[in-house]
Amino acid sequence: MSDQKKVAPYGRWDSDIKEETVVNESITLLDVLVDPVRSTIYHIAQRADGTNVIVDTIAKNDVIGPSWDATSNVQGYGGAPAIAYDGIVYFSNGDDGRVYRVNANSDVEAVTPENPVHYFANFVVYPLDPRILVAVLEDHTDDAPKNVITTLCIIDTTSQSVTRLALDIPGADFYASPCFSPDGKKIAWQQWNFPDMPWDGSKLYVADFVPNLQTYVVSNSVKVAGEAGTVSVTYPSWANNTTLVFTSDKDSGFQNPWKYTIGGIAELAIDKALEEDFGFPAWELGWSPYAFLDKEGNNALFMAYRNIKSAQSGRSVLYNVNIKDKTISELVECPYADITSMRRASRDSPQVVFIGEKSVDVGGVTLCTLSSPGTTESPVYETLVEDTTPDGHEIVKKGYISPPQSTTFNNSGGQVVQVVYYAPHNPDYSGSSKPGEKPPCILNVHGGPTAMEPQALSWEKQYYTSRGLDVNYGGSSCFGREYISRLDGGWGVLDVQDCIDAIRALSKSTQFPIDGNRAIIRGRSSGGYATLAAMSIVKDEDLQVFAAGSSYAGISDLIADAKTTHKYESEYDNKLLGGTYEEEEAKYIARSPVHHAKRIKQPLLVLQGLQDVVVSPEQAELIVNAITENHPNDYAEYVDYVTFADEGHHFDKAVNRITSMKAERGWYESKVLPIEGA
Repeated sequence: MSDQKKVAPYGRWDSDIKEETVVNESITLLDVLVDPVRSTIYHIAQRADGTNVIVDTIAKNDVIGPSWDATSNVQGYGGAPAIAYDGIVYFSNGDDGRVYRVNANSDVEAVTPENPVHYFANFVVYPLDPRILVAVLEDHTDDAPKNVITTLCIIDTTSQSVTRLALDIPGADFYASPCFSPDGKKIAWQQWNFPDMPWDGSKLYVADFVPNLQTYVVSNSVKVAGEAGTVSVTYPSWANNTTLVFTSDKDSGFQNPWKYTIGGIAELAIDKALEEDFGFPAWELGWSPYAFLDKEGNNALFMAYRNIKSAQSGRSVLYNVNIKDKTISELVECPYADITSMRRASRDSPQVVFIGEKSVDVGGVTLCTLSSPGTTESPVYETLVEDTTPDGHEIVKKGYISPPQSTTFNNSGGQVVQVVYYAPHNPDYSGSSKPGEKPPCILNVHGGPTAMEPQALSWEKQYYTSRGLDVNYGGSSCFGREYISRLDGGWGVLDVQDCIDAIRALSKSTQFPIDGNRAIIRGRSSGGYATLAAMSIVKDEDLQVFAAGSSYAGISDLIADAKTTHKYESEYDNKLLGGTYEEEEAKYIARSPVHHAKRIKQPLLVLQGLQDVVVSPEQAELIVNAITENHPNDYAEYVDYVTFADEGHHFDKAVNRITSMKAERGWYESKVLPIEGA
């Protein structure tokens, strides 16, 4: 057998990473739970059919059977569908929205009444009476987005009753993160109002939680931190009976650790703010960027994202924070590109558990053990559940993985923008068979738009390894409030221009070579909108920067989207576009790709889940119909439309993910990478 490597045109290399590899050899880990009484670790993973299972991580036993789905639909994106306490697991079931409980010695049992218009999430157990849960309730009795009612509620698991938690302060449009002090005397929660998203401006409250006849009431509420529109607070958790820890971007503009002591005022939990974001914007409920390391709550392990100025910008770093003394120390080693769902793992030892993802190797549910609560030495990491199957391991060992390379460039406005580049890489190939050929480039635009592109191992990226490029455009998160705020009023212009500037900058680069004439743009949701906008509403000289595009659930008509999207994002556009569609009608129309469909000259693939409540399927149909009408005789050269009747905003079912990947790759091969002579 010859060891000589092969050559072939870029984009046409044979690879062991098939569509089935991407779907079947990766394990989608969604969350980690820890029973605070018994220290039992659980995790939530996605099944092949798109439903979610709760697993006893150590025993490796499914807690719920295949007919159950641990999913929440609160806020459209869900999150926090389950909690464990003293051997009992409570979870929201995706099929009917009811809350159920299960333990090792019983069948699954409902603890809320039948009510298909009630959605629950973000549970917390009342420590003085574990039969009582507090949760976020979303009431869809009137399903019009502005009429959906979000509250905190009390679930009595014995009587199977649900009552709204009466607060002694004016109500809010949204609630999140209810949490009890260990002694059960205090409750804290986060709330915010339209038009803010939680990272724009939100408030944190602490109050007394006391029994009153047959229910419980909240009294003596105190605003701890946060301001509408200017200061965000998130991820509250009690260190002990008197100290509440959370993150906030107050003063520094970066999400940093803060603390509040009962009777005092909120203050920074470290001696000086760092220009790093401790945690991801709270798109979903239940995320946590830290966990306590001791019973007293003096020390906590925090994750943060490296600043854009760092050579490792966007990657995770771990800090040991002494909350009592306000000191912070970086741990010696953090091998993970992205860390999520961090929880305290032991009542007696300095251990935390989290989902840790690496860039070029296998990650998963990880137990992190420190030698002592205050140490800065490298922890011992133990992978409890891997995020890749044994067959995926073999592909990693063969050397298929292209590592992310983070870099920055100055956009046309002189601002610094991060891009993450993945070079062509295949252990069986040495390069192109075409002399002087540069690799084509797929520019992947993340959603949100207030999100980011993590540098964790992604089999989908590796599937396109010879064309890899991700871009974190202005408006991306995890680089501070100022970076996020660049997009205020500029959505559809600044983000799209950053994408165009990225292609032009890299086309001239010797370190990150790409063929600028064969650049492809793709994205989902807001990224899908950027794809459509880049092909329709940009300046004439920029109109054909991209040779093709793929839009997953992309927005084509901004006014129609503002009228139909779910409650959570129903006023998000006000900030992104500088006003409501009544106030800024001309701007909404000018930035809606459907009104400029005649300018789309490059081939566009549109993919859409027909159960999508975030971006209505109408959005896809509008742009597809407009392009078809403009090219009645040869529309197949310009647009193709692939729908999935049983999918929502994201494609979760294995068979549909495989189908979408085949459709997308086939589209690029036929439109951008045709075989000569074929």
